[in-house]
Amino acid sequence: MKKEEKYVRPSIAGWLLPTTVGTFVAAYGAVSLYAALGPLPDLLPRTVFWVVGMAVATGWALVYVLLQSLVDLALLAVRVRTLVNGKRAWLSGVVAPIFPIMTYAAYSPHKWWKLGPWAVAIAVLVPMVVSAIATRVFLGKKPG
Repeated sequence: MKKEEKYVRPSIAGWLLPTTVGTFVAAYGAVSLYAALGPLPDLLPRTVFWVVGMAVATGWALVYVLLQSLVDLALLAVRVRTLVNGKRAWLSGVVAPIFPIMTYAAYSPHKWWKLGPWAVAIAVLVPMVVSAIATRVFLGKKPG
């Protein structure tokens, strides 16, 4: 039989540090890989793309960290999952941003502009919400 682990409530730092650092690492890694290997317009040097991409990735990562934190607190409030900590927190922090980034690469949110600014906001936020909820539910621990 598997030995049952005693639940230890994570500290705020043990929960937020992996969420924040993991998200920024994934966002910056994606921008750096695309700047180094991805197709770019001929008029734009790779270094300029990288600098602008890092600025955009910083804003995106800040929003995504806030969203992940709100999802964590919502799932904790309805007693679906506890706050992630330890190895699962680091895994979740790095893996969670991959789905939205791949979604943006497959179908860019700016292509939704002809439908209006709300469509662009939805195209940016829906993959973030789906990914945050999915990773938290699958990688988090059930309470009790």
